[in-house]
Amino acid sequence: MLGYQLYIKDMFEWNTRGYLKNYSYNIPSILYYSVIAVFARSYYDLQNSLEREYQLKNEKITTELNYLKSQIDPHFFFNNLNNIYSMAIKKDENITVMISRLSDMMRSYIYNSRLSKISLDKEIDFIENFVYFQLLKKPKSTDIDVYSDGYINDYFITPMLLINFVENAFKHSNIFHNTEASISINCFVDESKNLEFQVENTIYNLPNHSVSGIGNENTKRRLELLYPGRYKLIENINDNIYSIVLKIYNKTK
Repeated sequence: MLGYQLYIKDMFEWNTRGYLKNYSYNIPSILYYSVIAVFARSYYDLQNSLEREYQLKNEKITTELNYLKSQIDPHFFFNNLNNIYSMAIKKDENITVMISRLSDMMRSYIYNSRLSKISLDKEIDFIENFVYFQLLKKPKSTDIDVYSDGYINDYFITPMLLINFVENAFKHSNIFHNTEASISINCFVDESKNLEFQVENTIYNLPNHSVSGIGNENTKRRLELLYPGRYKLIENINDNIYSIVLKIYNKTK
């Protein structure tokens, strides 16, 4: 605004008493530059308003993401602490190894949770630690596969985003009581930096089976906030096999 005022002042001739010379001649110029100044001020106010709105929107998203994260993380660790407690009562021989493994997972979580993104290979390492932790509980079936391929090291993802799908697979597969149960976990990143993460597991008591809950709903909401228009989540039940496929695209589809 000050620039426009100085520019307008310099455009006109002023007498020694500070009055405009040729006042009627300068009226169109005054109106012209006044309109420019008004538009400039309106544009400035609009930009400030949009910036404030964008900042508030980001703060709201960040707050909701932190709330969602605070729900899922204790849920994950409390479940596993309960497992350790029950095995400690039975004086299981693997209890010390389980405590050590859970400690490693918690250490990774504490470090990674401070970051907005981590490399996908670290997320896969966390999943593999979790699978090993479950095997220490001596399930009836050990038909569990974890496979990753592609550009894993060059891909970055929000921490603790995938683990819920794996945890649900162990919960619903009945792998601790059925020798025929199985779990398959596959992760692939193509050269265009598109991620596909798939978990398959056997399910039983199909008519009463439900895979919904706080974990899935929480993860779906996080995906909506983190990857709007860039992801697909596909669930399917075929015979006694439940599968869920998460696709995160590098660009909006």
